[in-house]
Amino acid sequence: MKKDRLLTGSVGHGGENKPEDVFLLRQLMPVAGGKEIEATNNDLAEGGLADSDFVEEIGGFQEDNGLTVDGVVKPGGETEQNIIAQITGEGADKVSAEKVVLKGDVGEGAKNEPEDVANVRRLLAAANKLPLNIAEPPPRFIDTKAVELLRSIQRDHGVFDTGRVSQGDETFQILQQKAGDASKDKRPNGEIQVAALPLLIPILLHAARTAAPHIIRSLPKLGAAIR
Repeated sequence: MKKDRLLTGSVGHGGENKPEDVFLLRQLMPVAGGKEIEATNNDLAEGGLADSDFVEEIGGFQEDNGLTVDGVVKPGGETEQNIIAQITGEGADKVSAEKVVLKGDVGEGAKNEPEDVANVRRLLAAANKLPLNIAEPPPRFIDTKAVELLRSIQRDHGVFDTGRVSQGDETFQILQQKAGDASKDKRPNGEIQVAALPLLIPILLHAARTAAPHIIRSLPKLGAAIR
């Protein structure tokens, strides 16, 4: 399947850092859940610069979303695909963490059926306990980190720390509750798309003021990303 692409070249550490790509990524990352990094007027006149703060923010975004932390966004790469999924929902994991059902137990010494492990990872990610790349299916194997996260949650809630979870048990209920609470603090995908629309206004104003061709060329890609 052909992947959607926003960038024409890599942006960040050691990247091509074409001004129009840097400018576009600066607008999209805050909408996808990253932190907004303000650029100076000189930066904007050149389409935005991939300075050290921005490269650091790219790395932080990657870490928060379970991606390879290399400080660079590549066309068609996992970071770009994650940004697209965060904003548009396209390519995102469609399984709701709040509705997962486990057929067996997962964790230390458990049966660890692959789909059950993937669902527990979804629960941990929805509860903001485990970074997960929403543009890819969750890993279907158990590891020490997941087990230790289960133990930590159990200890925090006065549950015997077995490092295991199964359908309907106390640990499962805690995870579902946490996932539900976390989802209330997040806007639905449709609202994220609507929230992205105001980003067009400063881009249009800046393009009109500077008549910079590279910014004008970025508008169709930005429009496609938020439709």
